[in-house]
Amino acid sequence: ALPISGPDTLLLEAGFLGIFLCPLWTLSALPKHTPTSHIIIWAFRWLLFRLMFGAGLNKLAGDPCWRDFTCMEYNYETQMLPNPISYHLHQLPMVFHVLQAT
Repeated sequence: ALPISGPDTLLLEAGFLGIFLCPLWTLSALPKHTPTSHIIIWAFRWLLFRLMFGAGLNKLAGDPCWRDFTCMEYNYETQMLPNPISYHLHQLPMVFHVLQAT
């Protein structure tokens, strides 16, 4: 069996829910204002909540710098896709970084 990680299952679930965003019960052309099922909307909200809550728990349970709110100081130096503004944000006072991490 292949190991499936957290992001993989998240993508699978989002893709599966995405199938139901567009109702395809009929073969005729869809009306302009076809509403999406409320169940699917709430399923996406639940998925987003789990993603955000899980990310927060991983930060608190992982590196100690998240518990003392200093990780954002290093984030701008080590992020995977640096932004042209990153250098300037890195130069801001430590209070700014602490507020970002809270």
